[in-house]
Amino acid sequence: MKKDFIVMRHSYDDHSYIDGKNDTSLTEKGIEIAKTAAIKVAEEIEDKNVIIRHSVKKRALETAEILCDYLLKKGFNCECVNEPGLTELYQGKFDFSKLTHEERVLFLQSCWDDFEDCRMNGDYRHNFGQNKDRSIILTPGANHIDWSLKIADGLLSIISDMEKDYQSIAIAHRGAIYMIEQLIRYANGLIPLEEIEKYHTRWMSYCQDYKVEINDLDNAKKLIKEYKSIRGVK
Repeated sequence: MKKDFIVMRHSYDDHSYIDGKNDTSLTEKGIEIAKTAAIKVAEEIEDKNVIIRHSVKKRALETAEILCDYLLKKGFNCECVNEPGLTELYQGKFDFSKLTHEERVLFLQSCWDDFEDCRMNGDYRHNFGQNKDRSIILTPGANHIDWSLKIADGLLSIISDMEKDYQSIAIAHRGAIYMIEQLIRYANGLIPLEEIEKYHTRWMSYCQDYKVEINDLDNAKKLIKEYKSIRGVK
């Protein structure tokens, strides 16, 4: 069985507008970045059978398709799979009609700052934007618990691919990647359950990829399911 998989951030998307849905496509620059990344990743893959699981967002799907097309041309057996468990946090419903682009960016950043501060201090049920101006935040977004349980499901899907000896590649977003890394650290015995959520979301280059190793797939599955059970209790 495989003991490692590759996780990659999506490529560069269109930042010219923010509408709250945050489902933008790759720019021309992003397409070129993804093509370059595909060449690099292909050199890191030893197995011919590849499954690319990607977030439901357009920028992740398009990144995965560019990577898959290149791998197919290089003789790999490659399949793209839509994976909700790799998607970023749902941020809610907004009314940005009265804000400039710069004001929207600052407003969303303040929401993320609050969300991260609550998570770091153990408030995992703080909904994104719940304490913000309700004329802008019409419906608050998800909380960390609901989102992290979906990420755990995505990771279990990746482990299932690894058990079948597929080279698994995950195309996700910064927050999802950090959460995956924390769950793997927990599964590998490097951190206790209490520290899984204690991470800072930092900058990550577009199409930056990481090879992630799992010591014991069976044990990892057991611990991740236990995490879901414990965190899922209200």
